[in-house]
Amino acid sequence: MKKLLLVSGIAFFGFATSFAQEKQVQPTTRDRSEMGAQKMSPDQIAAKRTERLDKMVGLTAEQKQKVNDVYLKQAKANKDRMAVKQDNQKEITSILTEDQNKKMEAMKEKRMEKMKSGENRVQRTPSDMKMEQAK
Repeated sequence: MKKLLLVSGIAFFGFATSFAQEKQVQPTTRDRSEMGAQKMSPDQIAAKRTERLDKMVGLTAEQKQKVNDVYLKQAKANKDRMAVKQDNQKEITSILTEDQNKKMEAMKEKRMEKMKSGENRVQRTPSDMKMEQAK
């Protein structure tokens, strides 16, 4: 009887600890395939997004072309926005003093560290993302 209780206690403890493992958190709002989107051309971005949507809902050839056109227009607009942002940043840097630029760079680095560490990020589980897609 004691052996049976001991074995069942060990089994229970083993199961309890295996389920207590920390959950893996999926990337948040951005899709994993788009994380490297800055390095891809607008055509590549549009093709990848179209392919992903095709896998999700099964597009016809005509729909694929129309969806690709929409995604291509969006990707080009994003590239233009990034270029404008970089130009603006260069202008601002030329306006600020050396001390002000150092402070700004320090703040940027601090913000990047927060982003990398996941501070202030809403943690979403895969089931949360599935529910959002179903809406």
